[in-house]
Amino acid sequence: MKRFFIALPLFAILALACNTSTLFATPTPEPTPTPVPVGADLSIPLPPGDPTRGELLFNGPFACAACHGVFEGQVTTCPNLFGLSARAATRVSGYPAEMYLREAIVSPNAYVVEGYTEGVMPQNFAETMSAQQLADVLAFLMTK
Repeated sequence: MKRFFIALPLFAILALACNTSTLFATPTPEPTPTPVPVGADLSIPLPPGDPTRGELLFNGPFACAACHGVFEGQVTTCPNLFGLSARAATRVSGYPAEMYLREAIVSPNAYVVEGYTEGVMPQNFAETMSAQQLADVLAFLMTK
């Protein structure tokens, strides 16, 4: 019994020294980093794009397919993407296809295709897309 009375205060001192509250605390999860928006500056280089990921973004979170068709003859509220990479190179003088498409996504009213209405395309992709997401979508569009 004498050992118990000696051991009990020693255990209490040890417990206080170890700060047991940290032993049983729930770890704080690391926050998910927010992607840096790509912005509208066309001179900033983009990373290499992946057309497979771009197609997933086009059909998924950015909902591009809701307005843009991808098949020949498909009637849509926005320009059809069939043959897009060839047409994109001729839209704005001095712009290669990728630059035109990039501008069309991040500053959609900079050039509006004849027969379509200004302001229909979402105006916030420069603030909501990361550089990688834009590069991926562009890589997908260049396959059309």
